[in-house]
Amino acid sequence: MSDCPCQSGASYNDCCESIISGKNKAETADKLMRARYTAHVIDEMDFILATHHPETRAEFDVAAAADWARNSTWLGLSIKNVEQGQADDEQGEVEFIANYKDKTGTTISHHENSLFEKQNGDWYFRDGVPPEVQVQQVRREEPKVGRNDPCSCGSGKKYKKCCALN
Repeated sequence: MSDCPCQSGASYNDCCESIISGKNKAETADKLMRARYTAHVIDEMDFILATHHPETRAEFDVAAAADWARNSTWLGLSIKNVEQGQADDEQGEVEFIANYKDKTGTTISHHENSLFEKQNGDWYFRDGVPPEVQVQQVRREEPKVGRNDPCSCGSGKKYKKCCALN
């Protein structure tokens, strides 16, 4: 394999292979996230299970994850944001978008904030949550016209007796 599926820009051999094979540990939550994505692409479910947090591992359905991974065409990974998760941290959060085509050929963008936790020096995937939706606040350009204010059309009437009726 030449380019790593995680799209880090490095070759697979220089990027995720040593983490997935167990030769090296993921130093950061971001690197574990990239290796887990790559493990889905190359169908390494043992790595996915091993890097699931021990307290939540029993909840992980290996067969369903393997079926999903095998029946998807992986199109790419985009890391949007990383909070903490560095070598000296105990927790981290990685926001990412993984694009793939499902078995029907539909392109899907899986957007998630993955929560990671370090235990005995090893990073583990703890949980995935939807990213917070950013609500755009609407601001008026003109001041609000009150019911008893003079109508903005210039009629001289109160707004409630003029344009508010239309």
